[in-house]
Amino acid sequence: MKKFIKNSLVPCVADPILRKIKKFKNIHQGQECYIFGDGSSLKYFDLSLFSDKISIPVAYLPFHKDFHLLNVPYAFCIEPFWFYPFNKVTIPPYNWKVNEIQRLYHKVIKDRQDIQFFLNLSNWPTVREKNVTYIYNDWIDSELPMDHFSRKFNRYLGSLRGAISNAIYMGFTKIYLVGFDYTHRESRLYHWYEKGIGETRKFSNYEREFLSAAKNYAEIVTVTIDGNSEVLDSITYTELTGVLPKFNDNDVLLPKETLGILATWPDYHIF
Repeated sequence: MKKFIKNSLVPCVADPILRKIKKFKNIHQGQECYIFGDGSSLKYFDLSLFSDKISIPVAYLPFHKDFHLLNVPYAFCIEPFWFYPFNKVTIPPYNWKVNEIQRLYHKVIKDRQDIQFFLNLSNWPTVREKNVTYIYNDWIDSELPMDHFSRKFNRYLGSLRGAISNAIYMGFTKIYLVGFDYTHRESRLYHWYEKGIGETRKFSNYEREFLSAAKNYAEIVTVTIDGNSEVLDSITYTELTGVLPKFNDNDVLLPKETLGILATWPDYHIF
């Protein structure tokens, strides 16, 4: 399937679909934004304090009880083939499973027509809403310079690369990373929607090559709980907001029904 999409679908059929992204080129020239990951540090942050700039969430932040407090014109969920009824589990025994989470996220896409969602092209057969823009690594704006950093990397190898690459394409010149805990010198494992404070671990040189190249196009600052970063400039939550971090576990940040749906995926530690 992936080989067919790359060799046949993209050049013959998908180019008009993928060219939609060009309308967002430099649309936010010179502006600042927040890009939200899914790191457990978000459990310590009050989302209402991030309403002063455009926010671009990746993955599951739309499920957060305070998501409506953010200024969100764009959202990313760029996992390939995620919106199909079945997905392959990434832990042993690597079997196929009914994906209840994609149904929940698809409902968000339908309900939030004010948000433009960026999805991997592989999901085009299953998600056809008007507020969706499809992205694919092998499609690159031909007007970009040949030495542009986005030509040198797999831009959509993970949400961090995808969101930063598109934010730079949109013209943002300062990007705050919120909840991208692997960019912190002392990182916490697991996600904000999982139970507990998470385990602390060091991630040396995380995405150093990509981030070093991206920093030539935009200032990138990662927001930490109380530490710093090995690769990026950093600012603590208190320095940024003037407020001390306060821990809230996942059962405070998500309704019980949503927790139950997330718990159907075996990778997640929900209860």
